Amino acid sequence: MILVKRVPEPRRASPPGFTLIELMVTIAVFAILAAVGTPSMTRYFNNQTADRIVRQLNTDIQFARNHALAYKLDVNIQPKSGSWSNGWEVREASSNILVRQATLDPTAGTVSASSMSSGNRLAFNGAGRATAVGALTITITGCTGDRVYRIEILSIGQIIRSESSCV
Repeated sequence: MILVKRVPEPRRASPPGFTLIELMVTIAVFAILAAVGTPSMTRYFNNQTADRIVRQLNTDIQFARNHALAYKLDVNIQPKSGSWSNGWEVREASSNILVRQATLDPTAGTVSASSMSSGNRLAFNGAGRATAVGALTITITGCTGDRVYRIEILSIGQIIRSESSCV
C-alpha cells in the first residue's frame, strides 16, 4: 500500500496595512466626528477668550488699586489707543509712568465702557478709593451662555463682577 501524505499548502501572509474599505470607513467616521465636534470647540474657545479677558481686566484693576495703596499715589486705568477693545494701561497719574498694560485682539470681541464718571478712565487715589468710577462690559464674538461680563468699580474701590446671557 502506498501512503500518500498530504502536505498542507502554505498560507500566504496577508499584506500588512489597511484595505481600501477599512481606510474609507475610518475617514468617514473621522469626518463625522469632526463635523459634530467643530461647533462645540468653537464655542469653547470663544468662551475661554471671554473668561481670559475678564480675569485679566479684573487682575489689572486690583493691581492698580493695590499699587495706589502701596505707594500712596493716584493711579489711572485708561483705554489703550483710545479704545478699551485694544486693551488698557495702568499709569501713575502724577508722573504718567506706565506700570502695566494689556493688549487685546479687537477681532476677538469688544470691551466697552459705560457710566464713566471722569472721561474714559478709572482711577484710584492713595487711600485705595476710586476717584473715577464706571463699568466695563466684555462681549466676545460668537458668545454663548452667560459670557457677557460687566465689571463695575464703586467709589469705595470695590470691584463688582456680574455675568449675563449673550444676546
